[in-house]
Amino acid sequence: MARQGLSPCNILHVRVSHDEVYRRTESRKGEDFAANRTILALRLRYLEAHLPHVLAFYQRLYHSLVEIDGFKSKWYMEDAAISAIQANMDARQRFARSYCHQSADEEEQRPCELADIHCDRVLMKASLSQFSYFCPVTWKNTKQLVKCTQDPESTLFYQNVFYYFQGQAEKELFIANPARFTNNVIFSSQKGIPLRLKPHKAAEIIAQEKALLGHCPVTLVDEDRVVRGDPLLVVQYKDQKFSFESEPKLQSFLLTPGRYHKKELPVTMPPQEDPVNLFALQGSEESTTFMEQALGSIVTRGLREVSENRLKYPNLSVKETMLKLFALFLKAENPANTPYMKEKYLGRMRQFVERCEMAEELDDLSREKTKKQPEGKWPDFKEKYYNELGAKYDEVLALSLKEKASGFQSYLK
Repeated sequence: MARQGLSPCNILHVRVSHDEVYRRTESRKGEDFAANRTILALRLRYLEAHLPHVLAFYQRLYHSLVEIDGFKSKWYMEDAAISAIQANMDARQRFARSYCHQSADEEEQRPCELADIHCDRVLMKASLSQFSYFCPVTWKNTKQLVKCTQDPESTLFYQNVFYYFQGQAEKELFIANPARFTNNVIFSSQKGIPLRLKPHKAAEIIAQEKALLGHCPVTLVDEDRVVRGDPLLVVQYKDQKFSFESEPKLQSFLLTPGRYHKKELPVTMPPQEDPVNLFALQGSEESTTFMEQALGSIVTRGLREVSENRLKYPNLSVKETMLKLFALFLKAENPANTPYMKEKYLGRMRQFVERCEMAEELDDLSREKTKKQPEGKWPDFKEKYYNELGAKYDEVLALSLKEKASGFQSYLK
């Protein structure tokens, strides 16, 4: 149909599942060729393969798709179809009246609304006004560049070109007096319209190629601060490339680029706030800076962890236990660790803490057994757990002597 130049005014899509199609044709499968199970299965498979592309084509190019729930009653479906067709016919009549009618006191044709017309989107793109996709009313009143591609149905056809609008209020202002927004109005050329670069293109641009050496012009104008912009938030405007601190500031520039693009950097620049590269510091001869930058927060958290857990490992003093726990914490939180190594040392730290808590748990169970066993309130499962924990603690005692002699290398390897 499209190749022959035929474009339906409305595409009615009745949504029905395949199971429902089989159910509705069950009574006719023996007498109706179209209801034959094999034939019907082939048709449904073909439909499933091609229908999404057909619907997407007409919705994208004409916005003419009307979805109808096939599980509703036949009166509901008929009413939905008639309503869509009637809306299109009424819209065409309104368009024809506006396009052809011209009273004696009118020098030019009236703006024509396109809602429910289902106009060809390719034709609309090829016949844009001098404002392109920007709102002419907002530009005339506030000199802001507001892009309005979100609702093609709200466009107007005037003097053989299409106009886009920010909202219904701007559209009504244009209809009331189109000459005010089209006659003697100079809009920016293509070079004067800011263009946002895709992230992969923005990442290829070095700071020296950017205006203001990569600093954010919006922050510089609005807040009088010099801040480096995000290297992925880049806009090209009048042969210059600007970088921005955040997405809202980029959007502010897109609205009024003329307010920001002429700003220059101050003569006296503040010190740079570039992040410290820890790997570069690690390779330097002076290790103090690396230790301060990389381990400062980790050591603080490690000391807090040790202070919150007053533990004692079998055959070790409290001081020795805390030193071993602190060493395990540093191994686990090493910034150079891979995820596997971090999880490995975290597991060993958990095992170390569990062994430290065994003695206290055994003592609590022993006291509870002494109190409840004479009264017959000591259950068998607790007796079994108490014996197993005691045997396990004996093993830890024997093992701790070997670990102490080796300096707990099995934990730190």
